[in-house]
Amino acid sequence: MPPTEFNQQEFDLAYPPGVEFNYWTVARNRILWRALARQGWLTGEWVEVGCGRGIVLQFLRQRGLEVRGVELAPVQALPQVAGHVLTGVDVCDLPAVERARPQGVLLLDVIEHLPDPVAFLRRLRESLPGVQRWLVTVPAHPELWSNYDEFYGHQRRYTAAVLEEQLTAAGLRPLATRHFFHALYPAARLLLGSGRQRAVKIAAPPAWQRPLHQALGLGFALESSLLPATWPGTSLMCLAETAAGQSQ
Repeated sequence: MPPTEFNQQEFDLAYPPGVEFNYWTVARNRILWRALARQGWLTGEWVEVGCGRGIVLQFLRQRGLEVRGVELAPVQALPQVAGHVLTGVDVCDLPAVERARPQGVLLLDVIEHLPDPVAFLRRLRESLPGVQRWLVTVPAHPELWSNYDEFYGHQRRYTAAVLEEQLTAAGLRPLATRHFFHALYPAARLLLGSGRQRAVKIAAPPAWQRPLHQALGLGFALESSLLPATWPGTSLMCLAETAAGQSQ
């Protein structure tokens, strides 16, 4: 089976230094935080599986969430969170005492890379016996499939129904599902309709552009809180819990 973790080129393109100031990252961080707060899930210990260099983890820890990260690829974590991130490690291979610690799992744009997401989710559920809370994000809408998905090794883009179906099959119970990045959906459709390709390099804005990216990010976060969850967006989020009788 081909590797599912990013290689060094993909990490360099997707997570260049300063990418945390990009509007997309600014918005997603705030949307995730609001989702956890709305659900009353800002307590307990969390693990972000597939955390990359720890960009989301850094944001959440700065706001008081107790979260650690595990990344399969042997990349270098951000210095600010290096003590809270393990890289080059499969979370399911951690010592039992470590796997028993978290009560929540973050899977942020991870399962779209996997040929069998249900088997992966079941393995996670069985390996992390204390976990009851799950927050999963994925790229949305199959009609938005592009060169970007192919470059980064995506197996699929999701509908809400397929995401919930896979979580349920893995022994989880979906609680709330919503699209986000609504305004990017028509923009993506227009781009695809024009025959142009998406850029695969994520821009880290220079210092003089950061206020603009901050404002755009806040706008997308506000959009997510105001528009209906079912309105199309380029990303999907589902909060779920381990189904009754599924805890190990």
